[in-house]
Amino acid sequence: MEESDVVLQDGRTLAYTDCGDPGGPPVLSFHGTPSCRFPGPWEAAARSVGVRLISPDRPGYGRSDFHPGQKLLDWPADAAELADSLELRSFAVVGTSGGGPYAAACAYALPERVSAAALVCGVGPFWDVPEVDACATAEAGGWLRELIDLARVDPAAAVAHAREECEQDAEMVARDPEEWLRFWFESEDVPAPDREVVAHPDDREALVFTLREALRPGIEGYVQDELILAIQPWGFRPQEIRVPVSIWHGELDRLVPVGAARYLARVIPHSSARFLPGDAHMIHIRHAEEIFGGLVDVMSPVRS
Repeated sequence: MEESDVVLQDGRTLAYTDCGDPGGPPVLSFHGTPSCRFPGPWEAAARSVGVRLISPDRPGYGRSDFHPGQKLLDWPADAAELADSLELRSFAVVGTSGGGPYAAACAYALPERVSAAALVCGVGPFWDVPEVDACATAEAGGWLRELIDLARVDPAAAVAHAREECEQDAEMVARDPEEWLRFWFESEDVPAPDREVVAHPDDREALVFTLREALRPGIEGYVQDELILAIQPWGFRPQEIRVPVSIWHGELDRLVPVGAARYLARVIPHSSARFLPGDAHMIHIRHAEEIFGGLVDVMSPVRS
């Protein structure tokens, strides 16, 4: 794995890792919330399947500069500049959890360059699609439900609430990352498949490492990320995506409700979906090779 960065046109630095098969089809991977550029177990999966995996830190995470006022549709320009710096004319994208909307945005905004997209337990357009909004409940997507409901009546209070929650997470990670893992992934409410992933020593070590790096520069990127995901419109309709999209979601997911993925699978024109009845949120670890293999299978030539 190689680490590097690119200086964007506006002067910001975007950090990334590059791993897998250097000669394989390139895939830009967009991490969850909070997380960072380090691929963890995806590195071995990328090598096994034969893809070149390029994983950037989103603004404000890890070594990527914060981008004040960022909107979801600002991200495709950053991704395109990263691809330009690597001399990639076309590439696939994959987004996990909070990275899902960022992959969808690239599929929408860069149809001439994105050959395929995969959304893995991805967050849906909760803010302005009533059908998706209704999927977020106290039992599945409770963090989304709280922010959405608060923002409907008091936007400033929603921002303050997001900041408070991100500060609490950062304090746990700084004090003891194990505390964060116990809070989010080891309570009785967490589905057994996710608890099993987090209990695996190698996967647990990777999660701790990425958490520490993600929040090392502070919480500004994390706060902005949560607000983009929960209480801002995407700025486009999923129906307008014109590249092949594969959707993966665990039926037992308690962090991102599966109903959002069902909606995307129904409305995105060139999409296929796999809903896994015995899995939950961490399918990107349990099914990494299948996800990459499926992505390669649906890659299509982009328009020149």
